[in-house]
Amino acid sequence: MLKVKNKRMLMKKGAALVLASVLFVSSSKVAYADGTESYISSIEEGLKANDFSKVTNNILKDIVNTTNSKIALSDIDIALKSDSNNDHFIAQGISAFAQEQKKIKFKDAYEMSQYDPYLYINYDIDEISVFDNLTGKISSLPRQICLLTKITDFGSYSLYELHANTPCYVITDASGKILTYSGGSNYYDLNSKNKYAVSFKEFLKSNGYVYDENYSYLDLFEGFTFDFSEHMCQYTPSSNYKISDVLVIDVETPVTTGSNMSQDYYFIKYVCPNLFIEGENIYKDVENTNAKITVDEENTLSYYDAYNDTSIYDIDMRYVGEGYPSSSALVRLKDFAEEKDFKIGFSVSDYELKEFSEYVNPKNKTLGITCK
Repeated sequence: MLKVKNKRMLMKKGAALVLASVLFVSSSKVAYADGTESYISSIEEGLKANDFSKVTNNILKDIVNTTNSKIALSDIDIALKSDSNNDHFIAQGISAFAQEQKKIKFKDAYEMSQYDPYLYINYDIDEISVFDNLTGKISSLPRQICLLTKITDFGSYSLYELHANTPCYVITDASGKILTYSGGSNYYDLNSKNKYAVSFKEFLKSNGYVYDENYSYLDLFEGFTFDFSEHMCQYTPSSNYKISDVLVIDVETPVTTGSNMSQDYYFIKYVCPNLFIEGENIYKDVENTNAKITVDEENTLSYYDAYNDTSIYDIDMRYVGEGYPSSSALVRLKDFAEEKDFKIGFSVSDYELKEFSEYVNPKNKTLGITCK
């Protein structure tokens, strides 16, 4: 795992040196050439006068002493000055700090792809933690098994990315106690909850799983989470399904025009809820069992197949069954069969679905095109 220490910007010569002598704040901070020192000075005053909890205050202080992000400093400064909406700006400040630190920690991955660095990120198992919140032990957190990957240690704290439907961040102390959670515009001080994240290694051991020392992003979130969810939900493969458990991906609709999928229609069957993302379900492709497929509550679909290098990410399919086929990319099997004049009962077998697939798809096409 590549680790890069923070580098402070050096002051330019001339007038900036004079300004630095006037705005000198402490031996632990650096004078900036872009006016950032004014934020630091303002923040120091705000930290002395605000009504935040001691934990929040100390976390903000350590972020200020660590970050080079002017955006993070600006958001924290606004939070300290604002009479309302403080949580929004604290959350935004932590997010900016997290984005800065991720680009430092995973520098090589970002150099490979600014657009999708996750494809090149690798995690050391000792930098992954878990908090099982399926039963809502902490109401502010998503109701899921929260996988936390460490971004950085700063001051007395650790900053983790909580992998959920939206970018979220958790801050813990050295013992793993969950102190704060922030996502979007929401910030929560959770110190009083007295809840602890556990190491990923211990989590796997307790559930009878053999662990690896390192995990790629895809191994973790497009592999382990699927397998573990199936295991915990006691999923058993079946050759016969209720038709309500089968959906059809129609890549010929305007919603997915240009996706370049190799078939026109994909038949996917419900497996179980994704225990690691609240409100998301796991599906399997009837014909391509390698594919990892999820559909969330808003019918946003992701389809990933590492073996055949085929993927669709976050395709908006909210118009299920409405105005089919002109406005829908994800449709119920019953509606699709009626449109294609294909007789179908209350249940359907793998054999029937494969037969139906051959009926509606062009011949001699195989999966093998990456879709962006």
